[in-house]
Amino acid sequence: MSDVLTLRVKHTLSFKNEPLSCVANLPGEGADLYPVQMRALALALLEAADDCEGFAKQVKQTGPASKEYVLSAGWSSRDHWGFDPNAPLIGARQ
Repeated sequence: MSDVLTLRVKHTLSFKNEPLSCVANLPGEGADLYPVQMRALALALLEAADDCEGFAKQVKQTGPASKEYVLSAGWSSRDHWGFDPNAPLIGARQ
């Protein structure tokens, strides 16, 4: 099992035939997040939003498409939203 937590997203279409995504594992109500965690979540959601729009044509032809978005090296899968504040964001500018 990987120590890197991912955001699991299924891209599909709404009943109006518009791009729509279902996120399987967002933090629940009352989640305590460090600012760096919120930024990692925001970056993953922005990438998912871009993919949702980009996958729309493919989804119309082949059906829903699932993808996992890496949050950061500090989000532990052992402790669902556990965090090491010293771990760098994957893809973050140095």
